Amino acid sequence: MPALHELPAEDFEALVDQTVVLSWDSGSLDCRVESVWRSPYPTGRALPGFSVFLRGPGDRQLRQGVYTLSHASLGELDLFLTPIALDAEGMRYEIVFN
Repeated sequence: MPALHELPAEDFEALVDQTVVLSWDSGSLDCRVESVWRSPYPTGRALPGFSVFLRGPGDRQLRQGVYTLSHASLGELDLFLTPIALDAEGMRYEIVFN
């Protein structure tokens, strides 16, 4: 598992429009990497901060919490996920790296 403080935004920008799997003790959910936003503000990280936006189905909504994100190019990452909006396209989630 890569160290979270060493992950650059580019690692996730390469995954835009690809599917990642979010998993937890009792299940999993496929989500699409929708976009990456680079923060212009300083952070406590050596690398600039950024947010990753995921899109999941609207009929299965995850609560805020820690989930394991899996993708072939990243491996498995335990990340804090926040649901931010439900619309006609499904549920939108945000993961912040700061």
